[in-house]
Amino acid sequence: MKILKVIHGYPPTYNAGSEVYSQTLCHELAQRHHVEVFTRNENILVSDYQYTQTQDPLDKRVRLHSINLLRERNLLKYSHDAVNTHFISVCERFKPDIVHIGHLNHLSIDIVEHAWQLGIPIVYTLHDYWLMCPRGQFLQRNSTPPDLPQENCA
Repeated sequence: MKILKVIHGYPPTYNAGSEVYSQTLCHELAQRHHVEVFTRNENILVSDYQYTQTQDPLDKRVRLHSINLLRERNLLKYSHDAVNTHFISVCERFKPDIVHIGHLNHLSIDIVEHAWQLGIPIVYTLHDYWLMCPRGQFLQRNSTPPDLPQENCA
């Protein structure tokens, strides 16, 4: 099976929970499947949306497709035409049997729609509340009344 993993960061550049989980999962899946990763990086020496291909330094079976997304004006957006174009291109070349999304923050929310339009089944692992709250952590501090949802997410 061909699996395209989508995650907003990947080790060794990013080492938080969903990123480390994704790398571990990709290593395990690569034992029996062809796995590629669509992710982003932040390199101040290159322009936004520059595309690179590398390999996971710990597992050469896993190919990484990275989009540079650094400038603050772009990090605050949820939809990026250039990210969408690169995602579609990777899908058309790789022809995944499934897209496994881990996080779309700092990528493009439209990736879901594009995978659907290409007829590729999607698995979406929820790591936090980002789809409901841009802060991701669904913070509620001193809400009045106490049951008021998303006070810090509005």
